[in-house]
Amino acid sequence: MEQKYEEYKIVCKICAQKVQIDKMKDHSKLCRRNLELDKEIKEFDNKISDLIFKAFMGSKELHTKYVVDRYSFS
Repeated sequence: MEQKYEEYKIVCKICAQKVQIDKMKDHSKLCRRNLELDKEIKEFDNKISDLIFKAFMGSKELHTKYVVDRYSFS
């Protein structure tokens, strides 16, 4: 029995999943968008991590200044 070409599956080069040929166009659009969103999330995550690090270092600096000022006025 012959299979219709729509029933054949090919591997998506973005996500490596097997996808039916007739669904590949829609899958590719969604898969590409997911990849772009993942990239944006990673960029935001890196920015947030940098801000957290800067805030932590700023709090350490403020604490050090507080301790120095406290003993300077004593």
